[in-house]
Amino acid sequence: MPAGAMQPRTQEVCTSKDMREAHGRKDCTVSDLKESASRVSYSFRCTGNPPTTGTAEFNFEQGRSRMKGAMRMTSGQGEMTMQMAGRKLGKACDPQQAKRTK
Repeated sequence: MPAGAMQPRTQEVCTSKDMREAHGRKDCTVSDLKESASRVSYSFRCTGNPPTTGTAEFNFEQGRSRMKGAMRMTSGQGEMTMQMAGRKLGKACDPQQAKRTK
């Protein structure tokens, strides 16, 4: 495992169908959004501390019930790439409702 790499982990999340809301941060904007039935890609810029820019690409299988993707980010602290894979667990959820209950 490369220096600074993290062990894989499992997490259950509720995500928006609108990829512009995927980051869940008010200081991030999404641009160059391209979406098809099997792929989503976009660029993003976050103005927080530290300011961050990056790209994301997600590929879907089985009617969007499975996903694999990567997010690449750059800030003054360096570069990071996150590899992700996931699957749909059940019915749709409201990410805004999930935020209010935490």
